[in-house]
Amino acid sequence: MIFYLHGNGGSIASWGEIAGLYTRQQYDCFLLDYRGYGKSTGSITSEKQLHEDVQFVFDELKPRYQHQQIIVLGYSLGTGLAARLASVNDISMLILQAPYYSMKDVMKDHYPIIPPFILRYKLETHKYMKQCRMPIALFHGTSDRLIDHRSSIRLKELLKPADTLILLTGQGHNEMSDNPQYVSAFINILNQR
Repeated sequence: MIFYLHGNGGSIASWGEIAGLYTRQQYDCFLLDYRGYGKSTGSITSEKQLHEDVQFVFDELKPRYQHQQIIVLGYSLGTGLAARLASVNDISMLILQAPYYSMKDVMKDHYPIIPPFILRYKLETHKYMKQCRMPIALFHGTSDRLIDHRSSIRLKELLKPADTLILLTGQGHNEMSDNPQYVSAFINILNQR
């Protein structure tokens, strides 16, 4: 199963299109909407609540799969959530697409005059990755203007020897799952498992 945590924009109504890539590889693919996204009601009031929501949904699905069948995949905003989920659960692999080192770093890149203490959600991908024992694969586009690929280069320092960083030449922030280089590398990673 691919447990997919999507980015900030849109809902599963638009993100659902990516499921085909993973189902063609014989994986179930589960996507969820965060509170206030799509048809999900409520609103996000804290980072803790966001992590608890993701864990709750994961706990509902987990009994249906053996741990070696579960891949957690996070994209953009979802990478911090995915890294945290992987750090406290027994899964087979963590895949991060366009990950940020921390939300504080993203803010510094885009809003350097705003003091970091104002940021409500830290989403410290780097902190959670240090606690992940499973294989990790990072994918990042070299032309990503929202989350600079240097974020993944910083995260690479935390990778274990068997983990990997794949930079996608010319890839921007969006539509990574349509990139033939990503698809080929992803399938190759699955075949090595």
